[in-house]
Amino acid sequence: MSLRRVFGRANRHGLIAIAALALASCASGDQTVTGSIPTAGAHTIAFESVDGPPRPVFDRLVAALSAEAERRSLPVVTHTGPATYRVRAYLATLVEKKKKQATLSWVWEVFDSSQNRAFRVAGHEALGPARNDVWAQCDDAMLLRIAAKGFDELVARLGPLPTPTPDSTPPPSGPAIAFTAADR
Repeated sequence: MSLRRVFGRANRHGLIAIAALALASCASGDQTVTGSIPTAGAHTIAFESVDGPPRPVFDRLVAALSAEAERRSLPVVTHTGPATYRVRAYLATLVEKKKKQATLSWVWEVFDSSQNRAFRVAGHEALGPARNDVWAQCDDAMLLRIAAKGFDELVARLGPLPTPTPDSTPPPSGPAIAFTAADR
């Protein structure tokens, strides 16, 4: 697939995802964390946006993130409410033409409550031989791995996160994670 064809179809959110992934690819290794944050106090996390994937992959990723947060009893709150940290996630696929192999790259930009970037979590998942619809190669197991790896790094960076108590105030209604592409 030529760059002209890729960028011809890309919307502004896709270009943001590509730029974020390009910055993340400068780091070595399969998974990268950059930046620093203090580890004291109770934290809540809100996923402000997920850019890049088509709606079906987005929906399955949201389900994976929700399942992983619930499994770990992590304090993930709705994107419209207050949160100690906000995550903006970006996903992009890459097809290496010579090798005919596809890869999914992902980045979580984590911001503090003042909207300052606190750190970045990034990784890559091999999709195998490229097919016509590369996004269709993103299975549920892969999306769960991304959620697990991302939350592993968040917990490592933020320290122990509080477990929600049954008598705590219920979270505001609405989707927990924002879908930002208006044209999907």
